[in-house]
Amino acid sequence: MSAAAMVTVSHGSRTFRSGRRQVVALDDVNLSVAEGEKFGVVGESGSGKTTLMRVIAGLERLDSGTVEVAGTDITALSEAALRPLRRRLQVVFQDPMGSLDPRMRIADVVAEPLVAQGISDRRADRVVQALEQVGLTANVRQRYPHEFSGGQRQRISLARALVTDPDILIADEAVSALDVTVRAQILDLIDAIAARRSLTLIFVSHDLSVIRRVCDRVAVLRAGRVVETGATQAVYDDPQHPYTRELLAAVPRLDRSLQLARARPSNAHEPR
Repeated sequence: MSAAAMVTVSHGSRTFRSGRRQVVALDDVNLSVAEGEKFGVVGESGSGKTTLMRVIAGLERLDSGTVEVAGTDITALSEAALRPLRRRLQVVFQDPMGSLDPRMRIADVVAEPLVAQGISDRRADRVVQALEQVGLTANVRQRYPHEFSGGQRQRISLARALVTDPDILIADEAVSALDVTVRAQILDLIDAIAARRSLTLIFVSHDLSVIRRVCDRVAVLRAGRVVETGATQAVYDDPQHPYTRELLAAVPRLDRSLQLARARPSNAHEPR
């Protein structure tokens, strides 16, 4: 029996307008993420992947279509009605320094979601446990964000996301600001935590190698539309849409199969 869907977007569309100019960020997007699945969303800058993440997290509203999270239709929920659900869904953002208040000590940074949710039971213990899960010790609690490296700050961001014991974790370009060595460490950490806690993981990235390393399935976005979706290995080994092949061809790799994929013509233009 297949796992129940934790996130479902049905015919989701979102357009941003400024004066006479309008940008279609999402165009009739349909996707479903199963419970416990590690799902990747990949596309170039401007493809709509961050808007999609924000819609799923309840930070943006669709113009049309619906979003269900953990069995709840959040499409038109008020902020007050969304608040209890936010305990179950947390986000790790791209820029850890930008998402951490520089005036707050790490103990208060990690405890922020607990405060927002009104969770006072064992708050200090929960903060320590969250920090330990991401490889940091309790003695960092009284320090400030600027005292840490980029990789350490992203670990702190991850601890803050985990402190409410969520079911769903969204990582929005969570390693793109890190150097290669630290990136690998954070990816391994996220992968291990997702497996250990049976998290539903949605990993948003422009980097196909990152998605391939972490995700079971992938959706490829182009100009706000899902042009291809499927098991990650299958999509990478045999891409059906020309745009997917273009993305793969742009990845610098010493790989004969990639050269063949770049050269192989196709008339496929529809999502599979």
